[in-house]
Amino acid sequence: MKRIYIFATLLALAACGTQNYTPVERQKEAVNIGYGTMDADQMTTSVSTVAIEDAPVTYNDITDYIKGKVPGVTVVSNPGQEPRIYIRGINSNLSENQPMYILDGTEIPSIGNLNPNDIHSIEVLKDASASIYGVRGGNGVLLITSKGAYYTQMQAEEARQAEKAAAKAERAAAKAAKKAAKGKK
Repeated sequence: MKRIYIFATLLALAACGTQNYTPVERQKEAVNIGYGTMDADQMTTSVSTVAIEDAPVTYNDITDYIKGKVPGVTVVSNPGQEPRIYIRGINSNLSENQPMYILDGTEIPSIGNLNPNDIHSIEVLKDASASIYGVRGGNGVLLITSKGAYYTQMQAEEARQAEKAAAKAERAAAKAAKKAAKGKK
């Protein structure tokens, strides 16, 4: 009888000790969309991200990073001409179906003169995720984040976290001082 109780106790302890966890990389994966950022797990629209810093090779043209890495995107580049990117297909009934290019929140006319070494990541928005940009977003949107803007965002986030930690420490110190004052009375 004691064996059954010991076995049941061990089983209960083992069940209490198990935990479900999500890998850290997946928890922190956020996707830049037109109106902010969203967790990758919560996305229901088509957004593809190309992280240029993770690329094994460097290219001379920013469109080379996109070629073959984003499904449904066609890149046409000829020597001496501006590269053309088609997100909604080449045979669209629109004569000018170039996507909208957004660099750090500002629309730019083309990406031909961007230095690939200054780019941190590129998000390709299709379908509903591009609808915030209206008719121009109907052809798709390329959200380009430069390294300067990325590091500025990271610094701002670190500053916010430091402010939160300082405020929390200040509240804890005030609470401790209040307890100490009550103890002296």
